[in-house]
Amino acid sequence: MGKKARYHFFAFESNLYNLKNTNPIVLFVEDSPFIVERMKELVAEHVKDCCLFFASTRAEAIQLLKREEPDLIFLDINLPDGNGIDILKWTKYHYPCTKVVMVSNHSGSFYRNLCENFGATQFLDKSKDFEKIPSFIAEHLRLTISSAWQSEW
Repeated sequence: MGKKARYHFFAFESNLYNLKNTNPIVLFVEDSPFIVERMKELVAEHVKDCCLFFASTRAEAIQLLKREEPDLIFLDINLPDGNGIDILKWTKYHYPCTKVVMVSNHSGSFYRNLCENFGATQFLDKSKDFEKIPSFIAEHLRLTISSAWQSEW
């Protein structure tokens, strides 16, 4: 499945306008309000020029995946209504080019290998690697911009 154009809609003097969104879309799937707030703070401090979405359940994540087709996903394993590994498999089947970074406290080799086998780009341990999230987003933005420039030439 190919990427669809993304648009922001806004009303101006009773007319509807749309602007093509060229910023990469990042989805965070995390059920802990504390972790979500910390992610928001980290990203706001270090990353600009991306659209952020948050989901706290499997159902919300699938809905946002279908609607927004994110370029990059940070995905927890344990969710209240399901398993992040199922979302990883679903994402890689429907959107194989989407990068998925697993972020979990279950950082043993079993989960790391399982997620890698299902297509995860990277696996971060919440307790040790949490502060690396902005650098992953920045690197993804750099690669996205670089590949966009190359495709133009």
